[in-house]
Amino acid sequence: MSKHTPGPWGIVGGQYGLPEVWKSDRSEAVCERVFNGNARLIAAAPELLDALEAVVRADIYMHERADALAKARAAIAKATGE
Repeated sequence: MSKHTPGPWGIVGGQYGLPEVWKSDRSEAVCERVFNGNARLIAAAPELLDALEAVVRADIYMHERADALAKARAAIAKATGE
């Protein structure tokens, strides 16, 4: 499996009015010149991965379920812009 750029990621203005996704500390571009809806989804990718991993762990360890659901809800909100 290839290594990914660790999050969190954020959206910044880019060339030609299209947003770009950068690491939150702006040290590295993750994705340049993407459409707005895609930028939100890409920026939420680290949180979505973390939430899915938490759900899988919670399935094994019932006591982590509430935390996993909270992470999943936050990641969905970030991805959908809500």
